Amino acid sequence: MQRLNEQFIDNQWVPSRGGTRLTIVDPYHETPLGEITGGDPADVDAAVAAARRALPGWRATPAARRGERLAAIAAGLERRRETLATLSSRNNGKPLSEARQDLDDAIDCYRYYAEAAAALGERQG
Repeated sequence: MQRLNEQFIDNQWVPSRGGTRLTIVDPYHETPLGEITGGDPADVDAAVAAARRALPGWRATPAARRGERLAAIAAGLERRRETLATLSSRNNGKPLSEARQDLDDAIDCYRYYAEAAAALGERQG
């Protein structure tokens, strides 16, 4: 069983301040998939503060560059499609075919907005 004791805040993995342990259960087999440490209000505050600090830089990022980042996310999801679909299926108890379709929808969404950002970047010059 995998254990995750950290949260991704401010572009790095940091220990969770919350002490609550949460077990993620495969609903079909009723077996543990993993365990995570739940966050607390201080974790939320740290994440919100980090997001606020990051906003000016993201706001200043040209549309074309934002599109490149969205396209990279789509490519990463596609490379890991089968693994992510399997994890989603095990976590949600849904058929694997539905989990694959959900992932395909997410990939399509990232690609759509990547193309929209690229087009906006072209218009902005």
